[in-house]
Amino acid sequence: SKLEGKAKKAQENLQSKGQAFQRELAEAEQKAATMSASERQATEERLARKQQELAQLNQNASASLAQDEQSEMTAVYNTITEYLTKHAKDNGYQYVLTYSKTNPAVIYADEKLDITKEVVAALNKEYTSKKAAETALEYLVDTMGTTNRGVKSRPDLIVLNQTEVPAILVATCF
Repeated sequence: SKLEGKAKKAQENLQSKGQAFQRELAEAEQKAATMSASERQATEERLARKQQELAQLNQNASASLAQDEQSEMTAVYNTITEYLTKHAKDNGYQYVLTYSKTNPAVIYADEKLDITKEVVAALNKEYTSKKAAETALEYLVDTMGTTNRGVKSRPDLIVLNQTEVPAILVATCF
């Protein structure tokens, strides 16, 4: 995923800079005996600043990754919530309760009422459809040189929503 790629890139960057700092530190330690007191002090101050910069870079990268992860989780939560709202309306449900092992809102429910498999299957179908549409859109934009206006969901179109397989309606050059 994008988040894993970003984390790997940040780790590689930090590792590279950390190794460069370690080499510079080792070099300074080797030359310390031949340095004057003022040169040694200036080198120590410079290395201390670099060490602080490296620590700050690590902290910033961690904060950025945490923020990106939170954004991803919020997007997933919003997608599931939007789908559940639609699913509940379409199927005449009066309530959809959340469940968490750490903070359960439902103590007992008849297993016949569990719609988890149904929801996961429908979410996967919607995800597959959206990914297929995004792939087709990317290909069309690249091939035709048109403007990418994004994938639009159209729940009002029977031709798209009453199918057994994922369906894509392409409208170009408008």
